[in-house]
Amino acid sequence: MQQRSSAGMTGAYVIVTCLFFAWGFITSLVDPLVAAVKGIFHLSDVEAQLSASAFFIAYGVMSLPGAVLLSRMRSVPTVLISLTMMVAGCLIMLLAAKHSVLRCVRVQTGDCKRNRLL
Repeated sequence: MQQRSSAGMTGAYVIVTCLFFAWGFITSLVDPLVAAVKGIFHLSDVEAQLSASAFFIAYGVMSLPGAVLLSRMRSVPTVLISLTMMVAGCLIMLLAAKHSVLRCVRVQTGDCKRNRLL
């Protein structure tokens, strides 16, 4: 019984460690994203850094509903819900980026005016 409990603890430790590296990787992507957004949308330094600030302000804003969720549920379901929301946010951003790029291409090629696509 002791050996089975030890294996479960090791597996949980590995999973939590991987999650922290994943969250750290996402956080480290903010700086290159700010540079890309600044170049694409021709933003000033202040405007570009405001987009990075929005990412970190979201931690503070979302910690309150997260604390309520954690107080009502156990930690494992709360982490799973959080990861699901993170994946959903990434997919929404991916779709928004594709739509934005498609829209820019249509504007530049003149399809918007001819076919009224916008």
